[in-house]
Amino acid sequence: MGNSKADAKDYVQAVFISAYKHVEKYDSSKSFSTCLFRVAINHCLMDWRKKKQYGMNYVRVLRLIAQARKS
Repeated sequence: MGNSKADAKDYVQAVFISAYKHVEKYDSSKSFSTCLFRVAINHCLMDWRKKKQYGMNYVRVLRLIAQARKS
């Protein structure tokens, strides 16, 4: 989802740190992978908003969300 491999690595690290910090809020009635995916999407969107990088990246995220809902 990032513009480079370095961005992707940063996102992965930040998502897992965030998930670890907030694990007590996890609702065990829901799939962990779904929650983790949502954390990743939210992190990317927040980062792009901070950098004001909409355009194709934002469209790519919306497509990934639509694909995830289908599965």
